[in-house]
Amino acid sequence: GDLILATTGAGARFELDLPAASPDAPSSQAPASEAAAPATCPLRLLVVDDEAPVREMLGDLLASEGHEATIVDGAEPALVAAAAGRYHAALVDLSLPGRSGPDLARDLRSEDPALAVVVITGWGRERELAELDPAVVDLTATKPMDLPQLRRLLHHAARLTAGRRGDPPCEE
Repeated sequence: GDLILATTGAGARFELDLPAASPDAPSSQAPASEAAAPATCPLRLLVVDDEAPVREMLGDLLASEGHEATIVDGAEPALVAAAAGRYHAALVDLSLPGRSGPDLARDLRSEDPALAVVVITGWGRERELAELDPAVVDLTATKPMDLPQLRRLLHHAARLTAGRRGDPPCEE
């Protein structure tokens, strides 16, 4: 399906478009978009975003994919969570109150040098993403992302972390 974020004034509107299964389609047949998705296993993820609707949506979506996500609203709670747990990847919003996403990414990488850090932001800020330090930020993405894109991003991030830790890659 597709998740679309449309900001309007001081608020945000999310549209979730999910394909309906045909009543006579075999239950074992996956939609074509899912068949092309990389295999993943349950991941532990740290998600940092200051917008409550984005946090809630990502938390629900990641849980529906079988992942365990620690969802926080800023840099300080993210650092506390990172110190207390070991994650496959961190998804960090570019703009956070009090501390920028790239600054937080640097702190997270200091806490766990193997952790794959993904910085995400709304469209229109691609130039800022391109200027991020590749020694600190592994991957970048713009919102909105569709589900297959999010799956590929998480799969790539988890493989980076596993490779740095010397762990076997997470495969189904």
